[in-house]
Amino acid sequence: MNESVVQVLLASSLTLFIVARLVGRARATDLIIRRTTCRELRRFRQLVDVCAVADADTATKAVAAALVEVLHLRDCWFEAVPVDPTLPELGPDGDVAVTVYRRARGGLLLPDRVALPRRGGGRFVLCGSPTTGTTAEERLIATAMVAALGSLQASKR
Repeated sequence: MNESVVQVLLASSLTLFIVARLVGRARATDLIIRRTTCRELRRFRQLVDVCAVADADTATKAVAAALVEVLHLRDCWFEAVPVDPTLPELGPDGDVAVTVYRRARGGLLLPDRVALPRRGGGRFVLCGSPTTGTTAEERLIATAMVAALGSLQASKR
């Protein structure tokens, strides 16, 4: 794969990640923001590096594992062809298309099952935690991870 393409994708993904991480954290102390952002940037960078060199199956599993961690999920898997097309979707802006929002410790509770579409086809199915919510930043990070996976895999074709 062309190294300049990977660098451009990484730079744009990291920019989106940084903005997503800092939105909504204005009330937190600067030290907490720096520690959290640096840790998650390192994790995001490692994930992009894995996706850049790994085969599609390995990269998809790595993203699924990262989504479980970031969104506090019970489970997550990739569907190349959607099994249940009626699942609500987690959009690129981090919003979930549901009619009733439930909140818990940590933020918004994701539905029992929600779809996160991947650029280039397919989707991740996310099984939300019944007790731990997700912040807007965490949901934006998740969408950035999946967008980076889709972009990197598309550039390998």
